[in-house]
Amino acid sequence: MSLKVICIGAGYFARFQYNAWQRIPETTIVAALNRSPEKLTPIAQDYPIPRGAALADLDTVLDEEKPDFVDIITPPETHLDLVERIAAKGIHIICQKPVAPSEAESHAVVAAAAKYGVRLMIHE
Repeated sequence: MSLKVICIGAGYFARFQYNAWQRIPETTIVAALNRSPEKLTPIAQDYPIPRGAALADLDTVLDEEKPDFVDIITPPETHLDLVERIAAKGIHIICQKPVAPSEAESHAVVAAAAKYGVRLMIHE
């Protein structure tokens, strides 16, 4: 059985995540999203990813791909919104550190996942 993952982000650290998911035989990256979708082109070439999309299309991609989990590889100030949107669909989440820019917002990220009963894992 292969777990379907969607990765969000195309910055410097994202390549480490894409590389790791590609090395795990039980995972398949089904889509990648980024604020600037053109930044996904070199990633999609290096790590065959069937679907690249703009972050604005997140809800559509989540509904169509039905991932087992999402790996959030974006700056901390984006995490709360992403966790709320993904968790509301009942999808588990891996999120890069730091969780958020403040302690209060970090608590809000955790609460958003808990509200929908999804597993939230903070990487590193």
